Amino acid sequence: MRLRTLLKRRQLVREEYVQRGWGWICSATMAILFLLALPAPLTRHWIQQSASESPEISRRAIERLRAWGDEGIILRECHGRANRMWFEIFMGSFQEPNPDRARQAYFGVTGRPFNAVPPPLTKYQAAGRAVLDEFEWDPALGGTSVAGQVKGLALAQSRFDGLCRANEGWAYLEWTLEFRNDHERTPREARSQVLLPSDGVVSRLTLWVNGEEREAAFAETAHVREAYETVTVVQKRDPVLVTVAGPDRVLVQCFPVPAQGGAIKVRLGITAPLMVEDKNSVALRLPTFLERNFAVSPNLKHSFWMESRVIPVTRLSGVTLDSSKPDKFAIRGQFSDAELASPAATLRFGALPKATSASDKTDTNHFVIQKLEAKPAKAPERLASVLDGSENMTRLFPEIARAFQHLPAESEVAVFIAKDGASQIACVRGSNHRLAAEAVRALQGVGGQDGLPALSKAWEWAATKSDSVVLWIHGPQPVLLSSAEWLKQCLEWRREGARPRLMEMTTQPGPNRIAEQLAHVNAFASVPRLGEARENIERLFAIWTGRQPDWKYVRTSRANDAPTDSETASGGSMHLVRLWAFEHIKSLLGLRRTAEAATVAIRYRLVTAATGAVVLETKRQFAEAGLTPADPATVPVVPEPGTWALLVLGFAMVTIWRSRTRIRNTIQRAARAE
Repeated sequence: MRLRTLLKRRQLVREEYVQRGWGWICSATMAILFLLALPAPLTRHWIQQSASESPEISRRAIERLRAWGDEGIILRECHGRANRMWFEIFMGSFQEPNPDRARQAYFGVTGRPFNAVPPPLTKYQAAGRAVLDEFEWDPALGGTSVAGQVKGLALAQSRFDGLCRANEGWAYLEWTLEFRNDHERTPREARSQVLLPSDGVVSRLTLWVNGEEREAAFAETAHVREAYETVTVVQKRDPVLVTVAGPDRVLVQCFPVPAQGGAIKVRLGITAPLMVEDKNSVALRLPTFLERNFAVSPNLKHSFWMESRVIPVTRLSGVTLDSSKPDKFAIRGQFSDAELASPAATLRFGALPKATSASDKTDTNHFVIQKLEAKPAKAPERLASVLDGSENMTRLFPEIARAFQHLPAESEVAVFIAKDGASQIACVRGSNHRLAAEAVRALQGVGGQDGLPALSKAWEWAATKSDSVVLWIHGPQPVLLSSAEWLKQCLEWRREGARPRLMEMTTQPGPNRIAEQLAHVNAFASVPRLGEARENIERLFAIWTGRQPDWKYVRTSRANDAPTDSETASGGSMHLVRLWAFEHIKSLLGLRRTAEAATVAIRYRLVTAATGAVVLETKRQFAEAGLTPADPATVPVVPEPGTWALLVLGFAMVTIWRSRTRIRNTIQRAARAE
């Protein structure tokens, strides 16, 4: 500008032509710079408006973010990062980002959890300037949320070892996980939410400390979390913690994973019942990650081995059948994390469980009897179907529409869509169910949607009839966009026989904050995940219409009087007792008898809504926390040998050792004689 002034003055003195257009050039340049900088403040402004108390303002802000917002800026705000310079220029002063608000906006715009993708790199990191490194600190350390992925932390190894007894209706899996931290200087906490098999329970937890495997202590949830946080935040030593995070969901966290290539190794033991798929087979869906703060390389393979006395069948690629052991079959191989999260990760066994009794090893006078019974099923008088209108549901609407062609003819059906609010798109009965299927087929999802308004509206419609069901078909719900208290209150206070049941069916793995809020409500249940979404829905409708029996496990307890052989086969596993105990604990929690439920869970060493499991590094830490680790002789293992099996194995090993010693001595004597 100074040079332009001097030039103009000289031209005037010499009476030369004065060049014009300077103002237009400056204005155009400033306009271009302004337009380049505008998305950042606008995106942040719309993020703030998306959390408005006015539903209309919030909806418009999300629509503008979908159309004009910068996804990278939203993602940086999810991790508590922002471009300070542009905010200071355009907003007058810098305001710290609100990660919770940004995470809600990110889901509303993309339909994905923010921690499903790695943190974005700034332009400085992309240029390799490590001095300006971001995402160094982990604000969720020791907390109850998974939060975002952290730099340097990854899953290094994953291994499944399993044992299945299809004739008894149970399976036991041990999932061994090893985490590695390649960060230069910062130890990390590995956190993940794991989806268990339907009605499964964590019955063992171990941590490797200095190469030695240590067993967990089981206690009330608040007690184990206090011990974990004390060791993690204050002493910075080696604990691992597992607590319940919703129905069939647990939160696993371990710290520290040392920097510069350090590793930590944990093992999760899971006891689960086999779900009856039809009159000829049972099935088991493998556990998987719902969300995590560590990376999983596309090249990582989960190693798998499960033994069974019945031939297992699966659609997983890379696995084979092994029949090298007499009267036993094994399925072994490796598969990717994407396959583990898919419906292909389901094992099927061509047998139905028989009536079995099992002795309780914690009390020799206590027995558990399990029988499989076909319960009479009845179609609900009113069925309110709530569909998630998120973008990731678009490809599934045609499949859901195909399943809706088999709706129960006796039911009055209303279809609600959770899409920028809640709306009813169909209400049919009898032969008009095809109209509901056509309405579903025409749907298109957008962004991420809050399911609570549609659930509340559907519940109000269904509550006018005593025998009714609300079926919620949805994708991930990684954030709580509105309060679930009203729906929770309705489900808790309605009379047992008069309230609508709420059944949720997830179409793909992902966190569900709404389900977490309703975890302890008896009227809330999950539909077993044994295949694709359409298969699961059709199986449910087939049960309601009587085309398929509704098989249920009936587990009863008997004291002092062992069941006779005429009543049931004996010799069942302790896993049956654990499943009975888990079922009993859930009924106690439904009656709000939390202390009694915790006592039962601690006795059988189960992770439930009332209890958790924690492994500490030293006996002194256990003693200071008032905890007692499990006796290794009482925990489940793969395989779970009996006393006689151990004696036979020991005798065989001694015999082999003596034979090899005798042969070696004979060879040595012959060599000396020569």
